[in-house]
Amino acid sequence: MREKTAEWFNFADRDIVAAEELLDHPFLTNVVAFHCQQAVEKYLKAVLAEHDQKIPKIHNLLRLYALAKKYYDLDFDEDVLTLLTNVYSEDRYPFEVGYLPSGVPSKEESHQFCELAKAVEKRIKEVIV
Repeated sequence: MREKTAEWFNFADRDIVAAEELLDHPFLTNVVAFHCQQAVEKYLKAVLAEHDQKIPKIHNLLRLYALAKKYYDLDFDEDVLTLLTNVYSEDRYPFEVGYLPSGVPSKEESHQFCELAKAVEKRIKEVIV
């Protein structure tokens, strides 16, 4: 594994731990969603790093997923990836961070996001490590 790939894994792993620690706190579902989005983004960028590709400065998980699928057989729920992409705000205003178009993610949605992030972690580490 390339050193840069390991660095992406390290930071993605931290986002997963943060999301799991906060998962059952009813007031922090948007924070959980944000950390899950960040983790998935970083794991997908790790794939590109492993193949010595330029890492695009984008946060769209579907676009990153399409790039990563060029290297490995990946099969993640694109509907959930789309929802999770929506929690990232370029502007970083407090009223936008970690929100879906419908508002604050529900507890069920935050659990769904965590499940996806862990599935992405598991599969990408299987194919790279």
